Amino acid sequence: MKTFKVKIKFEHAFANDSARRATANKEYHYLSYVDLVHSDQVVVETQYGLAVGIVSGKVRPGESFKGNKFVIQKIDMTAFEALKQKQAKLEFLKAEIDNVIEEMTYESRIETFASTNPTLADLLSQFKELNL
Repeated sequence: MKTFKVKIKFEHAFANDSARRATANKEYHYLSYVDLVHSDQVVVETQYGLAVGIVSGKVRPGESFKGNKFVIQKIDMTAFEALKQKQAKLEFLKAEIDNVIEEMTYESRIETFASTNPTLADLLSQFKELNL
């Protein structure tokens, strides 16, 4: 089975323990059964357990290779990002529906009150003429 030699970086934006701080922004060598490209997110095995890293490049032929651990899997964010987009669209549509219902409720109440109050009926008529 063909293996690829890649460089991985661990970028811990919230590194609060010494083990994570020690690995932040360093480059490590890994073996992979998948041909990866720069900036792919991957799950790798480390001495601390599993970790998420980012491919920073490939090890060039002739370059010293110091890795003996493997990339477990490339992380595919496509489905997750699609779900996030869908959720955002659903929230937007719900807000729009709520706004329309609120406006319709308000207009319905005005029409109901105007049918029993001549002053309100006159004001509503004037409003409608100006709001064309």
